[in-house]
Amino acid sequence: QVSPSELLASILVYRAVYYVLPLVIGITAPAAVAFRNRSRTIGRLLGDITPTLAAVAVFGAGAWLLFAGSLPLPREARGGTPLALLEVSHLTASLIGVALLVLARGIQQRNHGAWVLTFSALCAAVLLSALRSDPPLLIAAMIVLALALWVGRRRFYRPAALFEARFSWIWWRN
Repeated sequence: QVSPSELLASILVYRAVYYVLPLVIGITAPAAVAFRNRSRTIGRLLGDITPTLAAVAVFGAGAWLLFAGSLPLPREARGGTPLALLEVSHLTASLIGVALLVLARGIQQRNHGAWVLTFSALCAAVLLSALRSDPPLLIAAMIVLALALWVGRRRFYRPAALFEARFSWIWWRN
């Protein structure tokens, strides 16, 4: 005599082994072969989309810094930090936000100089956001964005006129 729960369990195992497992193998094996054959095409497509996505993310980070700089800081978020330091961090973060809004266009154009300035600005923005007690999720998002820019740094290969130009002593004197 077999109990109903044992019978149900054996029927479910039978269905999983003889129906679901072959179905999963039958779907994943051809998909893996197709993905392997098209991985170069997908990589090229992602390479073309990456600067645009990075530009949107940089623009969003700049907009957030600008917006957060316009909000008053609650008293409980101040902690033991002097008010003057908080005000300077608000102003500096707002200026970095404006810079990121402008640099997003250079990121979209794969400009190396824009990449250098954006990466530096994001690193500074992370420190200022931590000082201002911004939400940890937003600080983590800026860290992830900076790391993504660092990983994709080879995609920003176009020279920047400001960093590539050689200025003469006459230019510096005037």
